[in-house]
Amino acid sequence: MKKNTAIRHAIADHLRANIPDQPAPDGSGVWVKSVFPTFLVLDAEQETPAILVYFDDGTRDDRYSDMPERYEGNLFVSVYLDGTASDDDIDDIGEAIKDLLPIGVRFPDVVTLSRSGFTYERSPDNSYRALHINHQYYWE
Repeated sequence: MKKNTAIRHAIADHLRANIPDQPAPDGSGVWVKSVFPTFLVLDAEQETPAILVYFDDGTRDDRYSDMPERYEGNLFVSVYLDGTASDDDIDDIGEAIKDLLPIGVRFPDVVTLSRSGFTYERSPDNSYRALHINHQYYWE
């Protein structure tokens, strides 16, 4: 499963390198405090805006039984904001992620991603809101 670690870190490193960790001096622009290569529970007031990169599942790709073991499945890039943020705020970060991870993006010798959908989540107590961007992944 070490390949999964490499995939999460490659994607998180790419996002971290391209999305600022603080707003522009005038307060504008897309930014996130942290990008985590794992799923974890965040403190919405202290740790957001944040991006989490994590897997839910994988299935062995056995189309070519004579090839090395490979998997495909679902990978999520989730944006978390505190409950006072708007859907517009979360959409701005989501758009930046879409630009950085276009459909069919390759991380050579690591993974190919293909965005397959998204889901909004709003906590019942309004402490956070999230946008989960779903990707099909294919080990390389």
